[in-house]
Amino acid sequence: MLNIDGNMWIKESEAKPVLDSLFDHYPLLQHYLCDYSYEGTVAQMPNSMIDYFVSLVKEELLYDILWCLGAVIVASILVILSMRDGKPGKGTPKRSYTPSEDVF
Repeated sequence: MLNIDGNMWIKESEAKPVLDSLFDHYPLLQHYLCDYSYEGTVAQMPNSMIDYFVSLVKEELLYDILWCLGAVIVASILVILSMRDGKPGKGTPKRSYTPSEDVF
């Protein structure tokens, strides 16, 4: 195990091998942290990565929720417009009531 001082300052070029090692073990993180760059103390790096990851996930969730909301609104408008009786013969046909005694 390495003895590393938590207050040691690392540059972006020194943090890159750490990220590459992390991506080797967890390849899914590379998709989210590919643009991540870090320069600071060794002790602050994990918290910085987590904050960056959480902000990306929140942004992605907001983006997805807004797309779903937009799709629901468009679909609702299309359903409402298709139910209008603009012309005769368009829309749902009118059915007359037939008592069940007459059918059986």
